[in-house]
Amino acid sequence: MSAAKRRTTVLTWLAEWLTPLLIMLPAAWALLPGGLPNTADGAVHFMRAAEMVHAWQDGIWLPRWSQHLGYGYGIPLFVYTPPLPYLLVAGLHRLGLSPEAAYKGMLLLGLALAATGAYRMSRVLLGVWAGAVSAAAFLYAPIQLRELFIQGNAAQFLSWAFAPWAAWAVIQLYRTAPQASLSRYLIGLALAVVGTSLSHNVTALLLMGMVVGLALVLLLATRAWRSLLWTLTGSAFGLALSAWFWAPALLEGRYVALERIVASDFRSRFIPLAELVAWPPRLDTGAINPAFPLTLGAAQVGAAWLGVAGWLALVIWPRVDSSPARAERRVLWGTGFFMALFAAFCGFMATRWSEPVWQALPFVELFEWPFRWHGFTAIGLSWLAGAAAAGAGRLSRRLEAGVGPALLLLLMAAALVHLYPQKLLPGTRRIAPAEVVRFEVKSAAIGSTSLGEYTPIWVEEIINGSPLVEEVMAGQPANRLPDPLPPGMTGAPLAATAHSQRYRLSVAAPLTLTLELFYFPGWQAAIQSEAGNTPVAIAPHPGSGLMDVALPQGDYTLALTFGGTPLRRVAGWVSALAWAGLIALTGVWGVWKRQATVQAREPVETPIDGLPGVALATLLVLVLRIGFPAWFTLRSPPDQALPARVALRADFEDKLRLLGIDPPPTLVEPGQPLTLAAYWRALHSLDEDYAVFLHLDDPVTGETLATADQRHPADIPTSDWATGLYVRNLLRLVVPAGAPPIQYALRLGVYDPTSGAILAANGDPSGLFEVGRVWVAAKPAPRPPDGPQVRFGEGIVLAGAALDADAGTLALYWRAASPPAGDYSIFVHLLDASGQVIGQLDGAPYANRYPLRAWRPDTLIEDRRSLAAAGVTPAQVQRIAIGVYDLATGVRLPAVDASGAPLPDQALILTWPEAKEPRAEEQ
Repeated sequence: MSAAKRRTTVLTWLAEWLTPLLIMLPAAWALLPGGLPNTADGAVHFMRAAEMVHAWQDGIWLPRWSQHLGYGYGIPLFVYTPPLPYLLVAGLHRLGLSPEAAYKGMLLLGLALAATGAYRMSRVLLGVWAGAVSAAAFLYAPIQLRELFIQGNAAQFLSWAFAPWAAWAVIQLYRTAPQASLSRYLIGLALAVVGTSLSHNVTALLLMGMVVGLALVLLLATRAWRSLLWTLTGSAFGLALSAWFWAPALLEGRYVALERIVASDFRSRFIPLAELVAWPPRLDTGAINPAFPLTLGAAQVGAAWLGVAGWLALVIWPRVDSSPARAERRVLWGTGFFMALFAAFCGFMATRWSEPVWQALPFVELFEWPFRWHGFTAIGLSWLAGAAAAGAGRLSRRLEAGVGPALLLLLMAAALVHLYPQKLLPGTRRIAPAEVVRFEVKSAAIGSTSLGEYTPIWVEEIINGSPLVEEVMAGQPANRLPDPLPPGMTGAPLAATAHSQRYRLSVAAPLTLTLELFYFPGWQAAIQSEAGNTPVAIAPHPGSGLMDVALPQGDYTLALTFGGTPLRRVAGWVSALAWAGLIALTGVWGVWKRQATVQAREPVETPIDGLPGVALATLLVLVLRIGFPAWFTLRSPPDQALPARVALRADFEDKLRLLGIDPPPTLVEPGQPLTLAAYWRALHSLDEDYAVFLHLDDPVTGETLATADQRHPADIPTSDWATGLYVRNLLRLVVPAGAPPIQYALRLGVYDPTSGAILAANGDPSGLFEVGRVWVAAKPAPRPPDGPQVRFGEGIVLAGAALDADAGTLALYWRAASPPAGDYSIFVHLLDASGQVIGQLDGAPYANRYPLRAWRPDTLIEDRRSLAAAGVTPAQVQRIAIGVYDLATGVRLPAVDASGAPLPDQALILTWPEAKEPRAEEQ
């Protein structure tokens, strides 16, 4: 190879990798300066990383046990939590980075993987500009930036970064010459499966569905059965490589309280269509947790629609017509069809219309949040966005060179509203064991999870403390010997690591010692003496789940080690053999690469040509971000929450101030969720952690029908609130299915969860502050009885009536084509034999709490009234006069019967024989 050709090859290779890295530069610019992003889940993942660092400091490179979580008792965290994010942090810390820099390094690696993977995924079929556009569409998808800067689920963020690499590998397995690069793409697919499996459990399940779906669609398009075989082989290879983790996590789930996950219900978390395709708003820098809609991104969705047309143009009007080109076109057709279908399906799964599909899915309790599908919707949308640039190139290269940068700039600029994250002060997060325990005590997130699902099943009660907490928080190693020791025994700790404990003991008589350490399968105990090592029995202590050790008489060292169960050992050997195979396959790839004469068909465009345009678009975005922050951010004054739709001011003693709310709809269905957003700020720095509640109260009786309670508003303890910023707190309750269709009061309150004391609201000692009212829709009423049909006014219809003589109640069945415009009421006059009024039951249905102006159109309303309320008995009543009148004037509305004939006195007169029981059928 000549020097000029070699130089061109090197420059092309550099441009190939530099293009996606340039595209990620604005996101990296937002991440790197200052402290860590102030995210909802950031502390959880940082503390998990801290426990990984502690294990590495002990020389344990793949730990299973967290020695400080569980209030110091220990938790089998890394048996069930995918460890890759925390392994990366520990590895970068080992290289000399500070803990915060190492954590950022892990996030930066996720950004790089996402950008390069999305670029390669589209580049292979669509070209350089398509790859660049896809990289921007995927990397700057709102859900990605939400996880990076707002939510902070580092594990999920990292796992999504492997998905485009899996798609790239499957596409290449269907389009490349098998002997040339087969092992390369097998390895790529296997490593993508490994990366996802070791990052996030739910994403791994979804990834396997994506891989299988893409492979089957490409099989239909190409009939390449061998490629399907290699795809399945690569996926199985990846599962084997990661079997050491996922097999025990799946098959040993019975040892921990995973059933607590089902307490989280996905049904209340579906995303409205308007939010799904919303343009991202400016984020309020005056908020600790600014509102961030769960949108797919209007720019991404719009570019994807253009991409559908571009893909069709590429398929229908190929540039050349030859056998290789026709084969490539079949792969292109199958890929585009799958990406469009996949994006539509994943977007659909985030909406309420998908509930039957959710209910049919296995492991549905693990999914919890419908927005999890967004990470995969972004895969389909990003490929289609790239197809928009490639489709323009089908018309002219010059047009592609204009459309590509325009789309790139649009996608990156639309994300600028997310690139001003709130940051913690540098050094806020620390990795000392005391910080891990302090975090758990403060957050009550046992084992770093809100539901404590990784607690061993032998722990029968939810733990809320331990005698080890003070020791660890004081910077001392935990002494797991009980205090006091049993009579006739002395002892002291010798050494402790994440997977081992050693104690020097002297035991006068055989006894059972209960250590301050949770029992879990894998722990083993042995007596070390001059005679050698002798195993001793261990068991969970009834109730507490602590470890009971059967000790013999004598002086010796007690050694505890955390090892593998038979399942963990088998899974470990499977993975070890698979990794040995991976090394061998990598060597084969190297040999094939040197010998192969037939290579995979790459697009003819060179990345060097597109690099200036990518650099210019990136530079423009950086200039906008640095020079014009006021265009893309919002800043609420210290005592306001500008995004709140309703501004309020309510002080809960001298602790918290309610600044405003986003009220729910004024009408909700029974059995459905109701969500209210409350905007709070701390009036001064708080040492206590206060809880908040939302009540749905009957405004007349004061009865509470439903409540929402949050120990930490927005999952942020009030002791962590900065006084100059507000917190947006979503409160969600479910309206009872049997709630009467009346107007209810929504009331907020604040209380001390330790004492249970409710804080006074604006001086009201009840602590209940009404923030609005909401109507509950009427449920379907029984079919009305046969009888007179009467219309009052333009559209109020009495569809039937029934008397229950035993109960002394009258049931009226009403319907209106539309809510009456006036302020009307219903009169019910009870008449004796002479026609004199002996009692009245006037008012709107449900004790006058369902006014006619609030009636839902064409909904049958069952209006029951008790004669006892009028002070009469059924025996006294001979006839009933029913009508509707204007409350302001007292004038009755015209009444006509079913034939249109006017009724005397604008009233329906019923006698008891005409009042019949309703039928049982539902309307």
